Amino acid sequence: MARLTLILTVTLFILALSLVNGAKVKKMLKKYKSKCLCNGSPCDNLKKKKQKKCAKMLAKLEAVPDECGEWGFYSDCSADCGGGEKTRVRTCQHVLSDENWEEEDTQECNTNECPVNGGWGEFQDC
Repeated sequence: MARLTLILTVTLFILALSLVNGAKVKKMLKKYKSKCLCNGSPCDNLKKKKQKKCAKMLAKLEAVPDECGEWGFYSDCSADCGGGEKTRVRTCQHVLSDENWEEEDTQECNTNECPVNGGWGEFQDC
């Protein structure tokens, strides 16, 4: 019971930490967009001190991994036997943009040999 409690506590801690970090990233991104971008592009007219701050913020934001959703269910296998493929997808988003894309995971399936159709019949008289 103590082990289960420890596992749940650690899981909740990790979940809370990821939510806090996600909020921090969103706050930093909002600040970067408002202070460092002009019409969606880096501002050219910033003072050197502000340029350095913007460069540091951008470096931190670029270090944040992309956000990907949960994997979907695998598709049906493409073959009943002899080897086929099944795939699943998930949607990802880059932290610095609204760009979305899908990642695909493919696995082999039904690699068992296919049964031979027919078979031996009865011997016939000569």
